[in-house]
Amino acid sequence: MSAESESHLPLVPTNKKQFDTLEKKTKTLLLYYTLDETNNTIRFDQSNDSRLLQMFERSPFSFKNSVDLALYESLVSRPHYELRAHTAQSTLREMFSADLSSDALGNFVAFVFSRATQTTPKRRESPFNNNVDGVGTPSPPELVLFEKYSHVPHIIAQPAVFQEQSRNATVGVVGMVVKEMP
Repeated sequence: MSAESESHLPLVPTNKKQFDTLEKKTKTLLLYYTLDETNNTIRFDQSNDSRLLQMFERSPFSFKNSVDLALYESLVSRPHYELRAHTAQSTLREMFSADLSSDALGNFVAFVFSRATQTTPKRRESPFNNNVDGVGTPSPPELVLFEKYSHVPHIIAQPAVFQEQSRNATVGVVGMVVKEMP
């Protein structure tokens, strides 16, 4: 990709084609979500993220073929967003600086997101703007972002800000505060 086409990426992308322009520039990370039956809300899928993370922390020799393979397949085929690092990190950091503390700004990373799968019944809703654990709630969750294909945990981060062109868009920007890099 040339520098010229990179500079034409808007601060808040509006379509999958713009998201795809970032393909060769950055790793693709996965952010999982689920339908919470209790609240009938789309939420981040922290419990299954921690189950997948635990699989990576275990010894490979403790892997039980049929049982663990079925669990692994169910964990990596969940509804998710694909995330790629935005090319305008400093501009976005400045843009969202009023919403973040100085500590958060030091660990801030902006991603372009694209909804990759739409297998939940409420596919027009987003985990980013739910009132339970979405962006801007009193206790945003710590989320594990996994690398695409290998599903290796890459970053543990809290969603801090997000912006999209229309409510529950399939493409937009999410700012994360990195807590840990496993």
